[in-house]
Amino acid sequence: MCPQDATGIEDIDQLVNTFLAAEDQNYTLFNYVNEVNQEIEKLEDQINIMRSEINKVGAGDHAKADAAGAAVMPRPHNCCAFREVSVLGLTLYSSCARVRRHTQRGH
Repeated sequence: MCPQDATGIEDIDQLVNTFLAAEDQNYTLFNYVNEVNQEIEKLEDQINIMRSEINKVGAGDHAKADAAGAAVMPRPHNCCAFREVSVLGLTLYSSCARVRRHTQRGH
């Protein structure tokens, strides 16, 4: 089977131009996905850093509470850290959704 039969395009110049346009579009999508993947990796790193900080603060609170025989009360900066992790998670989710929408549209 020749390319003209597979594509339904008889004119060789039009066939070449169609393939070149598709190649350009694929390259653009490839670059876009790479950029978003890099953004996702940075956000995941930030989330991991925040989780580590939250765990350190939480471990310190529990150690102090155990030593004093008291219950652990949430501290305001813990809430802020959780909020930051939530925001980073939402940003990561929106980045993934943006790639999905972008690729579905075929841009």
